[in-house]
Amino acid sequence: MGRREGREDLPPVFTGSHIDTVRNGGRYDGALGVVAGLEVITALNDANVTTRHPLVVAVFTNEEGTRFATDMMGSIVHQGRVNSKNIHKPEA
Repeated sequence: MGRREGREDLPPVFTGSHIDTVRNGGRYDGALGVVAGLEVITALNDANVTTRHPLVVAVFTNEEGTRFATDMMGSIVHQGRVNSKNIHKPEA
């Protein structure tokens, strides 16, 4: 996760995606959302634009559920449903 500070101490605006993919997942599956978020940050920096809110580019893995049984793993940890220390243990 990367963060670009804003003018004010407000909740951040998030963008990003997962970096894993599945076969035939489609043109926009996977890392494109992360790359797009980084490109937005680069464009804002190049134009010397300061946003009001902080901006965050989030990167998740195992959103497709192909490696472990639980899909949406990165999102589940981010939302506090599973502790990251227990991520590889089955949910109770």
